[in-house]
Amino acid sequence: MSVLKARYFDGRRSIAHEVSVVLGGGALKIVGRDVDLLFDPRRARVAPRVANAPRWLYLPAGGACARDDNDAPDALP
Repeated sequence: MSVLKARYFDGRRSIAHEVSVVLGGGALKIVGRDVDLLFDPRRARVAPRVANAPRWLYLPAGGACARDDNDAPDALP
């Protein structure tokens, strides 16, 4: 199981939610205060590395998670 801390944006508002991104058991779960989402991880996409810019995890429902640490998203299977 992989767990990352990130900021979640729902794709409709510019409000960031602090969340944990949990990958395990064939599911991708985004959990935080007022956020509890479950996705098929094959439908999510990790943005490529661009210098020191935040890395984004794009979710199938139109939302996304941002993380300042470029190395952690590379560790996701």
